[in-house]
Amino acid sequence: MLLYPPPAAPHAKGYWHGGMRMQARVPEWGAAGTARVVPRTEQAAAAGGPAPAGQPSTDAPAAGPDPTGPAAPGGGAAAAAAVADPAAASGTSAIPRSAPASGSTGAAGGGAAGWTPVAEIPAVVARARAAFPAWSRLPVHARVACVARLRRYIVRHRDELARVISADTGKPLVEALAHDLLTTADALKSMEKLAPKVLRRQRQPMSLLLFGKVPYVERKPYGCVLVVAPWNYPFNLAVVPAATALLSGNTVVLKPSEVTPAVGRAIEEALFAAGFPPGVVQVIHGGPEVGQAALDAGPDFVFFTGSTATGRRIAAAAARRLTPSVLELGGKDPMIVFPDADLRRAARAAVWGSLANGGQTCIGVERIYVHEAVKDRFVRLILEELARLRTVEPMGAGEEGGGAAAPAAPAEGVMAAASVQQDDTTPTDRSGGAPTGRPGAAPPDGPGGVPSQGPGATPSSGQDAAAPGRWTDAGRVVRDPDLDLGYMTTPRQVAVVREHVQDALARGARALTPVPSFDGRFVPPVVLVDVDPEARVMREETFGPVIAVAGFRSADEAVRLANDSPFGLGASVWTRDGRLAREIASRLEAGGVCINDVILHFAHPSLPFGGVKESGWGAYHGRAGLEAFTYPSAVLVEPGWLPGKLVSNLLWYPYRGKYKLFSWLMRIFCS
Repeated sequence: MLLYPPPAAPHAKGYWHGGMRMQARVPEWGAAGTARVVPRTEQAAAAGGPAPAGQPSTDAPAAGPDPTGPAAPGGGAAAAAAVADPAAASGTSAIPRSAPASGSTGAAGGGAAGWTPVAEIPAVVARARAAFPAWSRLPVHARVACVARLRRYIVRHRDELARVISADTGKPLVEALAHDLLTTADALKSMEKLAPKVLRRQRQPMSLLLFGKVPYVERKPYGCVLVVAPWNYPFNLAVVPAATALLSGNTVVLKPSEVTPAVGRAIEEALFAAGFPPGVVQVIHGGPEVGQAALDAGPDFVFFTGSTATGRRIAAAAARRLTPSVLELGGKDPMIVFPDADLRRAARAAVWGSLANGGQTCIGVERIYVHEAVKDRFVRLILEELARLRTVEPMGAGEEGGGAAAPAAPAEGVMAAASVQQDDTTPTDRSGGAPTGRPGAAPPDGPGGVPSQGPGATPSSGQDAAAPGRWTDAGRVVRDPDLDLGYMTTPRQVAVVREHVQDALARGARALTPVPSFDGRFVPPVVLVDVDPEARVMREETFGPVIAVAGFRSADEAVRLANDSPFGLGASVWTRDGRLAREIASRLEAGGVCINDVILHFAHPSLPFGGVKESGWGAYHGRAGLEAFTYPSAVLVEPGWLPGKLVSNLLWYPYRGKYKLFSWLMRIFCS
């Protein structure tokens, strides 16, 4: 595990880091989707800058402050100097990494696993707590400078990062760039401008009762924040909450999902390059036992993105210590299409909203309710849109029903870069983090759910016992920037989609596209109509490329169907009638609503993002995020003015003869 001061002086073959010689590397993807190690000197040259200078002796590490010791004189000023001169910050002890029993995560990038030992997690949290006083006392603009360096690193390395994300998840390259990286950089830039305004002291109006006293509100950070991130958008959903917490003055322990370990390493490298002071942000790697250990270490705040089942367990664990939290959980977002809507545009939105990221989007379109008068035409338009998609494999591949709705060019090459491990989580658990698993579920094969390697298997084989030979690699998704639909990320999620489709068909739904055999990581889109409202595909989070359509006859029925769900994350309304759209939006039980669009409220950096009901609690993004990671501290100042002193004298002892006066004041000022 890396801690994030930049090295005082990189070595030609690595760098000194807190007494340990560490390999300096980031993954770089070749044409075939394979990874190689890139030394920092080459990274600097590729970025157009000079190679790191000032190499230290190989006999001793560069000296630096001990983050667990007493604060340097000047507290925040000393830390500010370290931020202003990142090269001066070094010397924290690196946490050793341990590999799981299999010797590998089977992850993209082909490297051996570097999981954080569970026994080291309390020390990680202790380091974060030790770094908190100096970091929180820094001026906001100094914290903004660190986040700005992180943003510039993301922009500068966007192509390499997009390839890592694409290979690790199976999503198209455009989605890796636009959905994960662009939204992250835009959110960071917006918060850099917003943080000084939100976090400054806010003067409040005077009260007549307390006239003469000056009130203001100061927002204060909680301390050490644990961020547990999911695998479906592994970069955005890790970096944005972590950066928001850091801007707010907290220190952060970040646990990326073990399902996408190469992305976790890339995030680690980006944070390192940003030059945060020692102990301020630390990344821990591993399975559920690592997340559980971090939770048990007692952070001051927990931010979790993942399944509702795991969110409940995290909420229970946090409640035992009364630890505040934000839980971003599952969704079952409805899309309501009225007869006056632009049907072709609505159909395009339905296809994209249902299939983006292989359907593995918590605010993706999971239920479509279309007015009966236009339902048949709407479904035809959906099928036309599907015919235009460019897919990573032919749509006819692996289908039970024969040919494809829209054949695509054959997939090229064989995957060699990104075998995705199976986790031990509940089917739609995207965190790979804290305590997971269903009651009665079989235990994971290996530590943290990493499948044990069978005889003859290799860590980079990309094979899965449930589907031998069908787990092809991300070579094409990494190479082809024009793909629309890529692979699903985990075999477990493919199994969930299969179960939901089969249940819907058994309940009388009709499939308008061939039903896939679900024997590989590429799942062609499935369009279902006349779906029973009680089918699993309409009640549970499917998290896959399924377009489920049902009809309605009135606005009231549409609202009832949309709200008839345990989830309340997002929704969308389609109509040309602005008044009707706003009325329906106000009646929907959802944390966010799009009118004549889908999903994109998440990408607006100023809009709060969060859910209600079983979709979690709390919100972040923009002002809401900065406020979520801080608590309001009310301050009342007695400046020594005569009116303020008189008020206090009236309220203080003795009370003799004051009852009638207060009764008169109440009648005059409060009637």
